[in-house]
Amino acid sequence: MNTNLKRTITALAGTAAVLTTIAGPGSATQPVAAPDDARGVLVQPDKKGEVKPGALDIQRVKVTHTADRLTVRVVLPGVKEAGAYPLGWIQTYVDTDSTRKGPEYVHDMNFYGDYEFGEAENWKPASTKKWDHSPDGRCVATTSLRPDATGHLRFFEYTVEKREGCFFTTDAVRVAVTAQNDGVHDPYKVYKTPRTDHLGAKHTWTPWVGPAAS
Repeated sequence: MNTNLKRTITALAGTAAVLTTIAGPGSATQPVAAPDDARGVLVQPDKKGEVKPGALDIQRVKVTHTADRLTVRVVLPGVKEAGAYPLGWIQTYVDTDSTRKGPEYVHDMNFYGDYEFGEAENWKPASTKKWDHSPDGRCVATTSLRPDATGHLRFFEYTVEKREGCFFTTDAVRVAVTAQNDGVHDPYKVYKTPRTDHLGAKHTWTPWVGPAAS
């Protein structure tokens, strides 16, 4: 049995209810939802109101892990004006190997720049030329900022295809998320101090999840 699967089973065995708590480094305990490994789905809530202005205040993150795809959705509180997306970025980190420190992959999304998915080094995108091309690299199936019916930003989501020579694992994965709001686009204003929010605390992982049972 692989290490990730053992850790997933251990986490589930210790979960007495759908919702429990874990402690992230340097933070108070935070709620953590137990993964639904039958469907390969995990919904991880985050404490609301941690940053103001709160355009990129992470509300929750949904991870859907199947045999051929990984989808990560970062839910946001939205913005007051339709289309008024903030300056800033969201990085989602993917861990596939519990024996290796840090993530193996990272998706880097800039609201007014390129999106990129590739290998990670020390919690940053690695200098891997074959993955450096815009918009996302060849492994990403879809990437989108999703508004609601009125055009207000509600969540950011991307889906990565799993295949050899790209992002591929038959084991469980876990993610960490950081969002940074650098300012507003209209009227243009850059904050002296960026508003940074993490899912839980900086570099805190969700529980292991998936892939979905076939």
